[in-house]
Amino acid sequence: MPEFRKFRPFLPTQEALPALYRTRGNQKNDTGQPDNGINGLLQALMPGLTTTDQKAASVDALHLWESWEECGLYTRHPQPAFVLYKVRYRARWQHGWIGLSDARDLLRNQIRKHEHVRADRISQLMEFTTATGLHTTPVFLSHPQHPGLSRLMFEVQSGAPQRSGKLPDGREFHLWIVDDLQKTDQIRRGIEELSCLYIADGHHRAAVAETQAVDNRERDFIPMLSVLVPANELHVYPFYRRILNDEGPHSLWELIDKLRVHYHLRPCLIEQMYYQFLPNGQYLLCTHDACWQLIKKEQKTKSPNHALVRPEDLLDVGLLHSEIIGPFLGITDPGSDPRIDYGPLSMHFSDFRNILHDSRTAFVLIARAPTADDIFRVADSGGVMPPKSTSVEPKIIDGLVVWRNED
Repeated sequence: MPEFRKFRPFLPTQEALPALYRTRGNQKNDTGQPDNGINGLLQALMPGLTTTDQKAASVDALHLWESWEECGLYTRHPQPAFVLYKVRYRARWQHGWIGLSDARDLLRNQIRKHEHVRADRISQLMEFTTATGLHTTPVFLSHPQHPGLSRLMFEVQSGAPQRSGKLPDGREFHLWIVDDLQKTDQIRRGIEELSCLYIADGHHRAAVAETQAVDNRERDFIPMLSVLVPANELHVYPFYRRILNDEGPHSLWELIDKLRVHYHLRPCLIEQMYYQFLPNGQYLLCTHDACWQLIKKEQKTKSPNHALVRPEDLLDVGLLHSEIIGPFLGITDPGSDPRIDYGPLSMHFSDFRNILHDSRTAFVLIARAPTADDIFRVADSGGVMPPKSTSVEPKIIDGLVVWRNED
């Protein structure tokens, strides 16, 4: 059973929220230094920094944090608590409990992963957390819906939130601090009834905590700031696969001729299909002026024995590569081949249309996004999701709930 503990959260004051989340500019903070809001605190997490830069940036971030504490931009709750987090992105609401998971549950397979991680990214995050003790973004964990936890979420929301706001990108959020002993005990017990938790986003942050768990096996708890979101509120968007024409152009019509052997090509309107859920086993092929729905023809071949096939190999995002992108386009290493790039379809349609009209775009392929159950199934098997297969929105807002490990 996973462990989940209360903590003493730092929250920005209601008055500080607009300044923290405004667009980067040339404003000065109370210390006279350039004020880029939460971006200034997170500058140490920017990719591409050298080791020296990482250390310097972490020191700068710590000084910025301490100045924020001193002038009261952030306040710390006086006693341990859980935080109920609610965010809306477009028309979707998401709720989650924020607290401290035990990183040792990663070693015990009670928190399960589904992605590979990069050593350089782990190094950057480790430098930041070691130098500052700050955890500015919880690891995003999910779990099958639990009626008791859902009921508690509803009860807590009947009271007034401690923080509310709306970000420039349109995300709306509310926070409730839960320190009532009866409710916090109910939350803890409800989470203990879950068989395991699954990482939805934040594999690199989790890997830092897992490293700390390996290095400190004698300790009885290795804290990892986490937000727990039920699977029914886990909204997974697909990634598009854009085939570029500046690294050896691909002929669209040659591809269509090859596809016709195995697929029915049904013309459709991308304006309609963009916000639809594709049926299982179907794909979209899009250009700036046309779109086709690819529907697989009935094959007279023996069906695979699913018991002998890895769950990740049955996902549409994986089959798109193994059945079309690899054999028909010759892109066998989609993670490094310069002829393909990716992006999440959580973007507005107008932005996606701009991608289709980009002169570098030959065409775009889209597969159905994995479901929460797909992700859980792959993680249960110890597998790894195909590259660029899950984009979870809304994500937890950076710097909204902060914890500082002072051990």
